[in-house]
Amino acid sequence: MKVELLGHATVLVTASGGQRLLIDPYEEGGFQGKMRYQRVSESVDYVLCTHEHLDHCATHTLQGGFVQLQLPSTEDERSDAFRLTTPCGVFEMLAWRLAHDEYGGRRFGGHVWAVRVCCDGVSMVHLSDVGHSPSVKDIEVLGKADVVLIPTGGFYTTGPLQAVEWVDRLGAKVCIPMHYQTPSCDLPLQPLEYFLSALRPFYEIIDQMDQNMDDSVICVDVCKTRVLPLVMSHQNSIKSNMIRDVVFRASGGVLQG
Repeated sequence: MKVELLGHATVLVTASGGQRLLIDPYEEGGFQGKMRYQRVSESVDYVLCTHEHLDHCATHTLQGGFVQLQLPSTEDERSDAFRLTTPCGVFEMLAWRLAHDEYGGRRFGGHVWAVRVCCDGVSMVHLSDVGHSPSVKDIEVLGKADVVLIPTGGFYTTGPLQAVEWVDRLGAKVCIPMHYQTPSCDLPLQPLEYFLSALRPFYEIIDQMDQNMDDSVICVDVCKTRVLPLVMSHQNSIKSNMIRDVVFRASGGVLQG
């Protein structure tokens, strides 16, 4: 499995066989120009939107030819998890409803779907725009995850301390922070450094400029959580040869790069 953060909360997941899933495409130029990430130009097989805010569901900006996977309304007050039964290729997906804020969604637009994706023997949880700490039921349903993508910028979503709590509770082997302030995003979000400073000492921060690491493969240390502050590939100021992908393969229950 290859996981790429394209910008904001937009994530491209590529299976070993080449099938591609795009989660939460942002709108180029959205929020009156405050979102300055480049247009998502990748060709994909499947698209999944966790809720109907335009920084997470701009499917109209994508190239055609994909299957849009449908989730129930985020205001569907079902108590059980929703398992996608639509043909999703090699991707197995389960969705679980979370609130956009600590007030049951009353402050920032209702609810979102967190999505658990399994492929190539690897589990990944995309936490969308979750805005509260995890409950016992949240962790029970979403389960332990090899990779966790968590919003860290606060204001609209979880901030640094709550993000660390989600990473801890989900037992992530790798955490990819998302939805934070960058030179290409003028929303009132906190910068990534706030989240990194909140991490406990046993977390290892993977520096994308580490010359001892391969440019496209991160090996997962199963004994500790590693935090990967990805260079967002669609920032106008970032050259494509600086992009850091994450590649995981399962071998006998142990993750290896």
